[in-house]
Amino acid sequence: MAEPRVLERRLGRVLELTMDNTAQRNALTPGISRGPTKALRLAADNESVGAIVVRSEGKHFCAGEI
Repeated sequence: MAEPRVLERRLGRVLELTMDNTAQRNALTPGISRGPTKALRLAADNESVGAIVVRSEGKHFCAGEI
């Protein structure tokens, strides 16, 4: 099984965070929770980020917390 991860991509002033944990329906594991938390903290201090979009891979956005 692939390690759950959060992918980050910049599209101009937009920061896109994509949860990629399809094996567990994008459940918020401790490992996957750290990705968005760190990215959001960095974005809060970065004036070049105008918007943040959170999305997920697969059929499920998020199945809760593990």
